Amino acid sequence: MVYTCIISDQMKYLGVRINASLKDDHDLQRQVKLLYCAANKLRRIFISALLQQKNSLFPALCMPMYACQLWSKYTKTSMKRLRAAYRNAYRIMHYIPRNVSVRPHQVSRCVRTFDALLRNTLYRFFNAMRIFI
Repeated sequence: MVYTCIISDQMKYLGVRINASLKDDHDLQRQVKLLYCAANKLRRIFISALLQQKNSLFPALCMPMYACQLWSKYTKTSMKRLRAAYRNAYRIMHYIPRNVSVRPHQVSRCVRTFDALLRNTLYRFFNAMRIFI
């Protein structure tokens, strides 16, 4: 009986793609696609929803970034794409024109900006790790 060993450059483990170079660019690209899908789905389904309802739906469906605490090796362009996708998802859902800044809208409606969301997620993760150490 002959056994063969399959060698692969990448694998998917718990929804996170791990490759031989240990870069997180594929995972960031996956998150960009998920953000656009969620924003378009919310816009299509909740087209006549009130502003308060949209503001409560956006954090629930567009903010979760699975395993973002583990992102450590990525390019600046992939993080810029994710940041732009987050802003565009907010624009798509709230019908904000492309020439208008999103940040004042998010701040006035108490919706976290992308940088604040990432900082808060990392802070909570590190605090949880301190409990176990």
